[in-house]
Amino acid sequence: MASIDFALARLVHRTWKFKLRAFLNGERRLTEAEMVSSQECDLGKWLYTEAQEKYSDIPEVAQLEVAHDQLHASARRILHLKESGQAAKAEQEFAKVALLSEEIISLLTTLEQKV
Repeated sequence: MASIDFALARLVHRTWKFKLRAFLNGERRLTEAEMVSSQECDLGKWLYTEAQEKYSDIPEVAQLEVAHDQLHASARRILHLKESGQAAKAEQEFAKVALLSEEIISLLTTLEQKV
């Protein structure tokens, strides 16, 4: 049995994406500190501990790791682009985040079914 609450992980992930969207819309501030690394957020902590130890034989774990790393890298790019006045490029980068986000949600759902 997994010690991760998959439904909560999906909700937290969606909430994080909404915060990023609100930042792009000028509705809230984000700091570099809030753009933690893919290993420091809750999902990353689970991915690099329990998931690697118990579920590394499940292909979706490796796929989730890649998508999750890419998502965090895109989020940091968005922060820097927006802060440097390149809002259009930040929006283009957010389109990548939206796709990665759906992939992460899908992978979490698949993992939930497998573990």
